[in-house]
Amino acid sequence: MSKTPPTPHSPPSPALPRPSQGPRHDSNRPDLIAGIARHEIQRALADLGLDDAKARDDLAALRAALAGGRRLRFGLMQAVLGWVIQGLMILAALGILLVAGD
Repeated sequence: MSKTPPTPHSPPSPALPRPSQGPRHDSNRPDLIAGIARHEIQRALADLGLDDAKARDDLAALRAALAGGRRLRFGLMQAVLGWVIQGLMILAALGILLVAGD
């Protein structure tokens, strides 16, 4: 092959085939990703203060408190709705008495 540029009279030389390259991957990549994920999870738990041995008990107490709050909210809504319905029934009964009394 010559090092002169191709002229209009000579065709360009064909490109040399490149050696095939396999996929670039590391066989330990899943282990690396799992290790990084584990580290980030531990860091997030430490930020929340849940990285010690009492974390399971703390989470159980938190879940119990949230469940109690939900029960309280549901019970309160149920009571208020009952009062509203009783008030509407009393107003309807008074309206019927006033209309019937005339």
